Amino acid sequence: MPARVVEAAVCCPLRQTFEYAGSEQSPLGPGDLIWVPFGPRKLCAVLLALHASSEHQLKPIDSTLPALRLDAQLLQLLQWCWRYYQHPPGDILQAALPTVLRQHSAALRLLAAQQIQQYALSVAGREQSAASFAGKPAQLALWQLLQQAPRTRDQLQQALPGWRRSWRVLQAAGLVEQIMLASDTAPVAATFPPAAWQPNSEQQQALQAICGDREGERRSYRCVLLDGVTGSGKTLVYIEAMRRLLQQGGQALLLVPEIGLVQQLREQLQQHLGTAVAVFHSGRSDQQRARCWLQVKQGRVQIVVGTRSSVFLPFADLRLIVVDEEHDHAYKQFEGFPYHARDVAIKRAFELDIPVVLGSATAALETLFNVDRKRFERVRLQQRFGNVAEPEWRLLDLREQPDKSDGDGLLHQQAVQAVRSALAQQQQVLVFLNRRGYAPLLQCPACGWSADCAHCAVEDRHMHMNWHRGQRKLVCHHCGQEQPQPRHCPACGEPDISAIGAGTEKLEELLQRQFAPYSVHRIDSDNMARRDAMQTLRELVLGGEPCILAGTQMISKGHHFPGISLVVVQDADQALFSADYRATEKLAQQLVQVAGRCGRGRQRGRILLQTHQPEHPLLKSLISEGYHAVAADLLSQRQAMQLPPWQHQAVIRVDAPDLRAVQAFMQQACACARRLQPVLQRQVQLLGPIPALLERKAGRYRHQLWLQCEQRGLLHSSLSQLLAALDQIRKPRNLRWRPDVDPLEM
Repeated sequence: MPARVVEAAVCCPLRQTFEYAGSEQSPLGPGDLIWVPFGPRKLCAVLLALHASSEHQLKPIDSTLPALRLDAQLLQLLQWCWRYYQHPPGDILQAALPTVLRQHSAALRLLAAQQIQQYALSVAGREQSAASFAGKPAQLALWQLLQQAPRTRDQLQQALPGWRRSWRVLQAAGLVEQIMLASDTAPVAATFPPAAWQPNSEQQQALQAICGDREGERRSYRCVLLDGVTGSGKTLVYIEAMRRLLQQGGQALLLVPEIGLVQQLREQLQQHLGTAVAVFHSGRSDQQRARCWLQVKQGRVQIVVGTRSSVFLPFADLRLIVVDEEHDHAYKQFEGFPYHARDVAIKRAFELDIPVVLGSATAALETLFNVDRKRFERVRLQQRFGNVAEPEWRLLDLREQPDKSDGDGLLHQQAVQAVRSALAQQQQVLVFLNRRGYAPLLQCPACGWSADCAHCAVEDRHMHMNWHRGQRKLVCHHCGQEQPQPRHCPACGEPDISAIGAGTEKLEELLQRQFAPYSVHRIDSDNMARRDAMQTLRELVLGGEPCILAGTQMISKGHHFPGISLVVVQDADQALFSADYRATEKLAQQLVQVAGRCGRGRQRGRILLQTHQPEHPLLKSLISEGYHAVAADLLSQRQAMQLPPWQHQAVIRVDAPDLRAVQAFMQQACACARRLQPVLQRQVQLLGPIPALLERKAGRYRHQLWLQCEQRGLLHSSLSQLLAALDQIRKPRNLRWRPDVDPLEM
C-alpha cells in the first residue's frame, strides 16, 4: 500500500515547503503540528495538505500532537499572510506558534499540565437512585451535584464546602471516581454584569454600529473606525461592546501597541466585566505565552489583551476584534516577518464574519482613505469625559527666548513659569522629549573628536552614540552597540568632554534641580525595563500628588492620568524636515496623542509646544484646525505626489557587510525587473536601487528597490515574478534580502 504523502511548511526561515511520508492509517489533517527530521534536528512543521504520491525522496514523520492542531480558519489566515506579504511560510508559522509549542517534549509536558482533574460518578454511582441516600443528606447533595456533570475540586468546594467526607464514603463504596480530562472540555462562559455606566448619545451610536440593536446578537463583519478625541471614552465603548457581544459566549481580542498599556486595560476590563482577562505579549515568559495560547484554543478565556502577535492566537470562537490606537506604527513588524497586525486583524474579522473596531484620536491616513471610500464605517466621539473642554494649545518660539532661564535652555521661560504654577496648584505636569539617554553626542572641545558608532552611517557620516550617564556607557540607538563611557578624549587626552544636546536623563536632572522638592518621574524604555515598573508608576501618579513626568513616546499612548493639567513638548521640530514622507503624519499624531494626556480630569488642559519653527504650516494648522484638517491636507499632498494610500508599495530590502556585494545584487535585481516586460515598464513604477535613510546599520550596508502601482493585484503579481527571478541569482552567504509589502519605513 503506498505511503500517504504529507506536504508541510517547516518552522524555520526557508522559502520552500517540504514533503514527508506518513502512515496510511495516520489520522493527520491540515493544520496538524508534526515534527520532521531536518538534518540532525527535528523541527516543528504545520501540515498543509495530503497527497497520494510524490516524485521526491521522502522522509518519515517523527511525531505528531493532534491536540495542537490549527483550525481551518487560522491556517487559512496564515496562508493568506505568506501569499500577501510574499514571505517564507516558516517565518510566519514561527510568529504564530510560541517557542515552547515548537518543541515536542516541552509541548507534551505543557499539555499534561493543562489537564484538569475532575470528580465524577462511576458507572455504579450513575445507576443509584436518590432513595439510596435516605437519611444521608450530605451524600445525597454530592451525588445530585455529580449527576449533573463532573466537577473540579474548586467547583465542589464552592458548591459544597464539606464535600470531602461524603466523597470518601462514596469512594469507598465504588460510587465515584477521579478522572483526568483535557481542559478544552471545560470552556469558560462568563455571566457579565450589566453596564456600570450610561453611554452618551455618541457612544450609543458607536455601540449600535458595532453590536447592532439587540444585546447578545451575533454581529456580522463590519470595520468601524471609532474616531474619538482623547478622553472621549473609547475604552468604555470597547468594554460595553464586549459585554453585549459575549453575553452568549465567544471570545474577544483587544490589541494594543505597547506592553505598557496592557495592565491598565486588563484592570479596566476585569473591573467592568467581572471576568478573568488573559494577556499575551513578549514581556511574558515562553511558558506563560504557551499556556495562554492553549487556554485561548480551548476556549477557557473569553478576553485577551495583547500586542501585535496576539492577532495569530488560535481562538476557539472569536466574536470581536478591537485595535486600539490603530494608527500606531508599533503594529508593524519591522524585523523578520514584516506584517501589520491591524491589517491582519481586519482580514481575520472579514473571514470570520465578525466586527472589528479601529480606535484612534489620530487615525492613520490609510484608514481615513478607506472611510472616504465607504470600505470602513466611521463613528465620531467628540465629547470628552465630564464635558471638559478641549485642551488649549500654545506655541513657544525658542528663537525669542530672552535667556536660558533653566540654565540649559531646555525649557522656555514661559514653560518654566507654567510648570511652577501648575505644581503650586497641586496639579501634575508632563514634559515630553522623545530622546532617551543623557545626551545624543559627546564631543571633545579641543580636537573635535565625537563619540560615533563604528557600525552605523548615513552618507559616509557615522551616527553618533548617545551618552547614558546613569549607566556610564555610550549606546547606539540604531544598532544597540554599547561601549564604556570614556574618561578623557580618546584622540587627544582632553579630560573635559562636552555633552551636546539633551535626552530624558538630562531632562530629569534639570527638572529635579529646577522644581525641587516636587517629585520627577522619568518614563522611557531604560527606566521602565522592569516588568512591574509601569504599574508601580501608574499607582504612584494616580495617587494625585503633584509631580512631573518626563517621558518619551512611551507616555503618549493611551495612559489615563487625570491629574495632569499641563503638557510641555520640549522639541516639536524633530520630524518637520525629514526625508521620510510619513514623518509629518507621525509628528502630527504624536503631538495630538501626547497632548491628550492632559485635561482628562475636571480641569481644562494646556499644551505648550516649544519650537524654532512657529510659522510652519503643519504646526499652525494643527493648533488652529486640529488633526483632521492636517490629515486632509496630507492626503491631498499624497494624491498630488501619487504616494500611498493613493498608490500601493512594496520594497525589496537587501543588506550585507560588503557594499560591493549589495550593489552587485541590486544591479542584477534591476536587470531581472527590466526583463519582466511589458507589465513592469507600463504600470508598475520602479524606484531605485537607493540606499536606506540609514545606509549602514550594525555593520551592514542596506539598499532598497521600490515597486509602486495603483492596482494592488498587479503589484503583487509583479512582485511575485520578481521574487522568483531573484531566487535564481547566486549571492554571497552573508547577503540577506526580503520583500516588505506596504512598507512604513525608508
